[in-house]
Amino acid sequence: MREALRAPTPAPVRTVGEALAIEPGQVVVFTGGGDLRAVLQSLSAELTLRGRVLLTTTTQMAPALGEDDPPPVLASRYDDLLAGLETMLASQRRAIATRGVLAGGLLRGVPRGWIDRLCEANIADYILVLGDDARGRPLKVAGADDPVIPGSASVVMPCAAVSVVDRPLDDTVAYRPEVLAARLELQFRQRLTPRHIARALLGPDGCTRDAPQGCRILPVLLDTAAAGPVATKTTAYELRKLGAMRIVACDESTGHLQVEVYA
Repeated sequence: MREALRAPTPAPVRTVGEALAIEPGQVVVFTGGGDLRAVLQSLSAELTLRGRVLLTTTTQMAPALGEDDPPPVLASRYDDLLAGLETMLASQRRAIATRGVLAGGLLRGVPRGWIDRLCEANIADYILVLGDDARGRPLKVAGADDPVIPGSASVVMPCAAVSVVDRPLDDTVAYRPEVLAARLELQFRQRLTPRHIARALLGPDGCTRDAPQGCRILPVLLDTAAAGPVATKTTAYELRKLGAMRIVACDESTGHLQVEVYA
C-alpha cells in the first residue's frame, strides 16, 4: 500500500540564514513575487558576519535594501565590474553589482553569464541574485524571458506572498495575470487557492523553470500573518505534494522578521 503523504510541520527558527541553510560558495537565486526586501536585508546582514557577500540581479532591482548598503558598483563591461567589485570587497564585506541605472532609479541587471564568471572568480563567499521581477506583485509565473537563472545557481528560491489565497485573480495580486491564468487554467477574477500558489512556484511553467539540474529548490512563502496559519500550512502541503521537502515561511508584520520552516 502506498504510504500517505505527510503534511509538513512548522518549526520556528532563529534566523533566515538558519532557515535557508546557505553554505559558502553557493549562488542563491530568488525568483517569483512578493516583497523580499526584509528577507534579503536580514540574510545579507547575517551572511556578512560569515564572509563576503555579493548582491546582484539578472533583471532589475531597487538601489538599496537598507541604510548600511554600500553604493553599487556600476559597469557596462564584465572586466570593469570585476575590478570594481574586487576593490569594494577588499575594504568591506558586502557589494552590489549592476550594469547601470534604469529610468526611475532601478538598477539594471547583469547577464546571467556574468554571474557564472563571478562565481568562478571566487569574488565573494556568497552570491545572492534577484533572478525575477514581479513589479511588486505578490505572485507570478514564468514568462517568455523570465525568470533569468544563471547556470551556476546552487539554490533557487521561488517566492510568493501566501496572503493572496482566497483573493480574486487580477493585476493587483499577480504580475501578468493573463499569463498566470493561462498557465494555471484559471479565469480572471477566480479566487486563488493554495494549490494555485504551489503550481505557480513549482509547476512546469512556474518560477523554477530553467533552474539548473541538481540545484536545490527551496520555496519561500511570504506575508504569512496576513494569510493565517491554515492558508500557510495548506500551501506548504500543496508544495510538498509537488516535491518540496523543505519550505520556508516568513513574515515581518510585527517589525521583526519571523521565520518558520516546514519540513
